[in-house]
Amino acid sequence: MWSRLANRVILHVAEVAATSDDELYDGVVHLDWQQHIAVNGSFKVNFIGENEAIRNTQYGAQRVKDGIVDRFTASGGKRPAVEAKTPDVIVSARLHRGQLTLGIDLSGPQPAPKRLSSRAGPGTAEGKSGSCAADSVWLA
Repeated sequence: MWSRLANRVILHVAEVAATSDDELYDGVVHLDWQQHIAVNGSFKVNFIGENEAIRNTQYGAQRVKDGIVDRFTASGGKRPAVEAKTPDVIVSARLHRGQLTLGIDLSGPQPAPKRLSSRAGPGTAEGKSGSCAADSVWLA
């Protein structure tokens, strides 16, 4: 898929309350992930945002991953693999103002990160846009 407006196209799955890490986990674990991720497939979580309880994106991604995996194991024992490099499904999670927006990235494989360059400005990668939230179109 090609778009002049967005780098990623994300199918909206749900919004859950996430004022704490436990509330985030509870919201994620109660969703029907079997509709989006095959039990014999693989996935990874892209997480952006923070709040008082979740100040690290890796921790936020871990809690989302835990909720997804626990949903699978509770309903049958088998679970999909977590694959950082070439997952079958990319779950996009955006935390903002105590709400976690979850979606499935429909854009296909992500390009490899570009090397940092002083020409591109501080903290940016050459040819790469900003965060996944600013560069994404969310489909309802």
